[in-house]
Amino acid sequence: MYCPSAHTFKAASTSGKSTSTQLKQSCTLGVELEFVAVVPDQSEFTAHDTVWEVLRKPISLPCPYNCPQGHHELRLPIDNQPPSYWQHRDDDNEYNTWVVGRDCSVRLSDDEKPFYPNESVSSDVELQCRILDFFNPTPCPHNQAWPCNGQPLTWNWRNEITTMINALKQGFNRPGFRVFANGTCGLHLHVGRHDLGFNLDTTKNVMGMFTALERCFDAILPIDRIGAYEDDRFPLPSLISANTTAIQPWIPSKGFNYTSPMSVRQFESLANGVMIAYDKSDVSDFTNAVRYGASIPMWIHHIYSCRTMAELCEYNYPHQSSVNLQHLAPQNNSPGGWPGSPPKKTIEFRLHTGTLDVVEICAWIDLLCRLTVYCENTSTTTLTDWIKTQWDNADITLVDTARLVDAVDSTVRHYTSVLLTPDYATNFFNTATTSQAPDILTPLTTQIESTRLSQTCRSGISARITQKLISGRYGQFPNGFLKKVLPAELLEGSDGRYLSNEMEEEQTEAWASEIEERARLAIDERQMWDSRRGASTCLNSLFD
Repeated sequence: MYCPSAHTFKAASTSGKSTSTQLKQSCTLGVELEFVAVVPDQSEFTAHDTVWEVLRKPISLPCPYNCPQGHHELRLPIDNQPPSYWQHRDDDNEYNTWVVGRDCSVRLSDDEKPFYPNESVSSDVELQCRILDFFNPTPCPHNQAWPCNGQPLTWNWRNEITTMINALKQGFNRPGFRVFANGTCGLHLHVGRHDLGFNLDTTKNVMGMFTALERCFDAILPIDRIGAYEDDRFPLPSLISANTTAIQPWIPSKGFNYTSPMSVRQFESLANGVMIAYDKSDVSDFTNAVRYGASIPMWIHHIYSCRTMAELCEYNYPHQSSVNLQHLAPQNNSPGGWPGSPPKKTIEFRLHTGTLDVVEICAWIDLLCRLTVYCENTSTTTLTDWIKTQWDNADITLVDTARLVDAVDSTVRHYTSVLLTPDYATNFFNTATTSQAPDILTPLTTQIESTRLSQTCRSGISARITQKLISGRYGQFPNGFLKKVLPAELLEGSDGRYLSNEMEEEQTEAWASEIEERARLAIDERQMWDSRRGASTCLNSLFD
């Protein structure tokens, strides 16, 4: 484990949270569901307008008071304005109702276009949820009451999201109509505390968990969405030779365009730190980077050493990182803010692939809301102590994390099924391809779900994670961990010679030589661009 006292940059105080025995239970959420909607070209409405028309129709809700009537016709919490109204008014959205929006990144893939009928019209859709209370019911935005007794209508978050999605699917369950989430879609979850936001310690804890458990979160992603550091400014620890036969080579992820894992920004920070130390001939900083820089303990140290939210946000890509702190950044909560980005004071989780499956959506919401509450109620000292014992635990999974944060049983069962049931992806495919009667869109649906099936098979995901680990993109690990998870022939050869953070002195010197050579080349290239364009690195301030 990296020891902060051995580094020249001292850690900020982690005195912890309040010692009060009463846990904070304030949590709000909002979800953005991206999907493609398809309607016949002779339809009365466009595809995205059809989504709004479907959701604004009254639906039959079971009466919770067991009245003789049993059911009542009531409106869903959808906004009164059509999609066209919100197309250029995003900044006006106060998130009191569900809004049907658009997202130009959502589209049919090249593999899907041949199955798209000429008789159909499609639209990209982003269905934006209203702000919901995670622990308490949320009042109906239309001030509706139950007709049988006049009691106000309220929704708990799970029932509201389930009802909205089921109504959407039912409204499109007719010939020539379809809604689906393909590989271009994402499920984005905003977690907040009403309008209070999160303090620095809570945010550090969230960032720390996602950094330490990146392998665990990758395990529930499709293959193409498991991204990693792709730059060449810093030599990855494995330095795999081109003619290796031990593994399949790493191929950059298509999904990297949609979400960036925590390790990417850490490698970029490390690359900048190495270049600065090399450029200044700072032996101490360069030595620390070589010995500790490419490993999770150092990355955790970086996160918990941040003294301000602005500094912490430097380890984050606005609107791209899997844990997006854009809405907590000081420049986004000051007068003027960032253009087109109204303050929400939320942490946005962007890594989950798009889905309209209620079980997947609710499990993800439950896991991350409870994880955030856990991070708020756990001191930084306690959580970093836990991370020290778990970051190199080869057996830990997202199921363990769900239990740690006290997720509900259905969430634990879901991730147990996803990770341990071999035919989970096949069962999902069978359900998705038989949920509607065969029609002109059946070939397109089959193609989309076939792609998902190939992207979510356990063997493929495991192979992708192993490739990422072997290539050094998760950083360096102890020998015991590597021996447990990697093929023996790889560890006995020269391909993974720098994957261990317990290298002998000779290996460390060779590793330092590789880093020094890469730094020299990067510095030369930067100086060339500096002379031409006045370029500068974006993270220098972190390492001055």
